[in-house]
Amino acid sequence: MEKTLFILLILIPFLFNSCSDDDDGFEPDKLVGRSFAAHAGLVEGTDQYWVFKFTSNTELEWTIRNKNPDGLITMKANGTFGIGGNSINFFLAGNEYRGEIIDNNRFRIELNSYSILEFIRQ
Repeated sequence: MEKTLFILLILIPFLFNSCSDDDDGFEPDKLVGRSFAAHAGLVEGTDQYWVFKFTSNTELEWTIRNKNPDGLITMKANGTFGIGGNSINFFLAGNEYRGEIIDNNRFRIELNSYSILEFIRQ
């Protein structure tokens, strides 16, 4: 009986504890200030990464970087986004990209019928 009570007392704090970063989800207001990156492939032998930094609940900064998600910026533009259910759509440089939210830390977008980028929270 004492062992059971002791184990319950130890476990109770874990039952009420949550990781706030993981629970934030993809609500637009909670994305502000967060960055997500995806490996976009090789260009002239150099790895390229697309990085999205959400700057408001409808806008983002899009950068293309060399070698890694923190690498040299080779392109920078602003875009907009919208979320509906588990869909996320981006409007970048005159193009619309449709995406799917996988979980709180990942989403993927379709560039065209044969190319999909998966973004991971940084």
